[in-house]
Amino acid sequence: MSPFLRGTALVALLLPPAALRAADGAIGSFRHDKTTVKAADAMAFTTPVDGKPLTIVAVTDFKLDRQAVLDAIDPASGVMEQVNDGRNVVFLRLSSATACGVYAYLSGTAQSMDLGNSFPAHPRTATASRVAGDCGTTAPQKSFDVTYEFKLAYDLPVTPVPPATALPAGGGEPGAGFVALVKAIAAHDVKTALAHVPAGETPSTPDANWLDGLALNYPKQATVKDGLAKGARARFEIAGLDHDGKKIKGTVEMRKEQASWRVHGLSLFFDQ
Repeated sequence: MSPFLRGTALVALLLPPAALRAADGAIGSFRHDKTTVKAADAMAFTTPVDGKPLTIVAVTDFKLDRQAVLDAIDPASGVMEQVNDGRNVVFLRLSSATACGVYAYLSGTAQSMDLGNSFPAHPRTATASRVAGDCGTTAPQKSFDVTYEFKLAYDLPVTPVPPATALPAGGGEPGAGFVALVKAIAAHDVKTALAHVPAGETPSTPDANWLDGLALNYPKQATVKDGLAKGARARFEIAGLDHDGKKIKGTVEMRKEQASWRVHGLSLFFDQ
């Protein structure tokens, strides 16, 4: 589960509630230490949490690529993939009629923060197709000696997001592509490896030395566990051994490009 699903300029904070109402968008800001995120775009969607739908409002200081959000395995990840190069996002979790939760990611300072679920909320509309209201602090707050405050108002349609589907046992074609890459790295099979790494992210003369470098960041052995797919994207869990023979587990992101499933994200952890 994504961490932001668990668990402003002063003048904006002083505006009366009526002035914070927005139509098909969001207004207001979020300030954390010296970084202020001014609302420029927003999108509302639902995502399952503990078997129940939770409405999320993503507020960004840049123009969202909505199609990228719809294409992603889950919409929150589709937003996060766009948060880079100084861009920022604040996610409002609309969990009750009186309170909301907040998660923010500030790419300029590489700060990720979940500030909790107890901020005062004032919903005006809360249906399956539309949400409107506001959420914010009543005074500046402290988190690890850093001050933050925010007031964000939203009035948005809830965007329907096509769901991902479960991969078959072994991960289907995406899983087979990842296992083929792992075996190719171990066997110094450059041709097969080239078919499963991101297109355009290889050296001009890929060789055995290139594969030896990859071996430091990929499993030596891997078994694909549960996963999801949507269109040309897939995400699944793996278990295996690293190049030193230690047990590891992790998450793999794959995309189908140039008729081949290629790795676009890999997070590995020791499996104690």
